[in-house]
Amino acid sequence: MFSDIRRSPHRGAILDELRRYDWISRSGREKLQKFERTLEEIAKTNGRTDDKSLMTAMNMDEQSYKDLLEIASRSYVVSLDDVLALEDGDMQREDTIEDESPSALDIIEQGEEIEAVVEALQKLPERERTLLSLYYYESLTLKEIGLVLGVTESRVSQLHGRALSLLRAEIKAASEM
Repeated sequence: MFSDIRRSPHRGAILDELRRYDWISRSGREKLQKFERTLEEIAKTNGRTDDKSLMTAMNMDEQSYKDLLEIASRSYVVSLDDVLALEDGDMQREDTIEDESPSALDIIEQGEEIEAVVEALQKLPERERTLLSLYYYESLTLKEIGLVLGVTESRVSQLHGRALSLLRAEIKAASEM
């Protein structure tokens, strides 16, 4: 099935779609292929490679060569199924990735914290609730909030600070109960 792709009339569309998901540009990919061919040729000829001989063979200055190495470092792909031989035993590469999903306890605690904030917000005076809603939920600036509330921008700043202080006090009082 895949051997027929070379002769397929859809080959170009398939390659275009694959390139769309590539994180390296087409020209970057071409440079990498040239780099790999040159690296192989020099290794066959000299038995070893060094940066100077690669730069000379590829007709590159030092900065262009460093840029190419940067692209090459981003193109390195590994399998999570690889087994790593470590001093204290073998392990799969996927086991080295930390699971960042929250635990059930984290979710419960977060829910309790949200509940405490909501209860504290309900105890604030209407003006402070409106101000916090406009600022944090509607993303209005202090100047825009001032126009809504009919006060100056500096007064909104003062009210904002007061509202946050009241909110902290309410949350602290609720947590001490």
